[in-house]
Amino acid sequence: MPFKDFAALDRAAADAYLQAHVARADARLEAFRAEVAATGGPPVESLDGSPESLPGVWRWFVARRGGPAELPPWYEPDPPGLEGERLSASALQDVDGIALYLALAFRRALGPLEWGLGLEDPRKHYVSQHRPVLKAPGYDIDTLLVSYNLAMRTLEGRDTDDEALLRTLRAWTG
Repeated sequence: MPFKDFAALDRAAADAYLQAHVARADARLEAFRAEVAATGGPPVESLDGSPESLPGVWRWFVARRGGPAELPPWYEPDPPGLEGERLSASALQDVDGIALYLALAFRRALGPLEWGLGLEDPRKHYVSQHRPVLKAPGYDIDTLLVSYNLAMRTLEGRDTDDEALLRTLRAWTG
């Protein structure tokens, strides 16, 4: 399982993870924007979280061939033998940045969304249980899961067009 098993965390551990996530989010987002601009993506000044900026970010991700990287804090090492079926560590780091960038885009599109925990009755098997999600009345948006799933689709040759990330935003925002 690639993701940390957030559902297995007790509430205190989930709250601690959320606090660490929020504490690193702004600096990680700024580092991501700088990396995108420095490695052939759109310039930093155009990476403002607008819908118009999403195609350039996704084009950058699809074309990118990153080097060695550490796994992000939400990913558990893969079992041996799955290397060709998973995203590389550098792609996972990019997904981490894309998730925070997508959070910025959702906030610009939908207004005040705050980080919180995905919480549902455990019997519902909520996929984002105990995970950091953007919350507002009517919304629980797991930008990391959305970004990861979209990135995984690129391994199959799907959603490699420039509009994939923008379509995702539009699907949520109408």
